[in-house]
Amino acid sequence: MDWIVSSFEVIAPHLIIYETSSVLRNKVFRGALDESDASEIIERMRHLDLSLVYTEEVLELAWDIGLILKTPSLYDCFYLATAKLFRIPLWTSDKKLFKLAKKEFPFVNLL
Repeated sequence: MDWIVSSFEVIAPHLIIYETSSVLRNKVFRGALDESDASEIIERMRHLDLSLVYTEEVLELAWDIGLILKTPSLYDCFYLATAKLFRIPLWTSDKKLFKLAKKEFPFVNLL
């Protein structure tokens, strides 16, 4: 991916730290991932060149997006709101999110 080797700034809501570490913990708990591998991933996450953002505007926009998409939770909406607010593309490997959001939010891309 060009953004990896280029000088693009990667932006995400603070939620990304909680979600990714929770997924790792769950995989360790279920035996799908070795604890030392998960610890290594957490350590690498600490050194990512990633700008974490949160503003009240992101919260308000995430709420509005949740209403538009008729979602029961706002986790994915925070990513959509961050991308919309900063006028940047959102890249996701979540096919369900992509299908749900692509018509309303053309900046969403599937990895």
